[in-house]
Formats: sequence, C-alpha cells, structure tokens
Amino acid sequence: MAALADWVASYERAWASNDAGEIGALFTDDALYLTAPFRDPWRGRQQIVDGWLDRKDEPGTPAHGRRARREFTEWWMLHT
Repeated sequence: MAALADWVASYERAWASNDAGEIGALFTDDALYLTAPFRDPWRGRQQIVDGWLDRKDEPGTPAHGRRARREFTEWWMLHT
C-alpha cells in the first residue's frame, strides 16, 4: 500500500509542477493513459508526457469549465 501512496503523491507533484521528468517517471514505456471515454489512449511514456503538457491545467482548475464543482478519477495500475 505504501507503493501506491508514493505513486499518488508523485502524481500530485507532477500535476502541480507540469515537469516533463516528473510526469515521465510515473509511467512505463508501454503505459496506456486514458483521458476520456471513447477517446484513444495515449500510448507510451513520451506520448503521455506530450499529451499531458499539451493539455495541462493548474490545480484547482475545473475539469469541465468554471461551473464544474466535482471531478472523478479512476486509476488502474498493475504492480509487478
């Protein structure tokens, strides 16, 4: 469980910093990152970093416009 907590803390730091190195460190070379239902995933570390930085926002920014108040995130990870 500590590994998961560490990963989530790293994700929060990467989101706050938008640092390419911190973002890339979160994912494997063959990772898939799904950003929305029915949208093709970003494939691999570099595409994830590029996609993240192309669509970055600042913490506290509503995901769906200024009137939005809630956001739901679901993470699936495989630890080996």
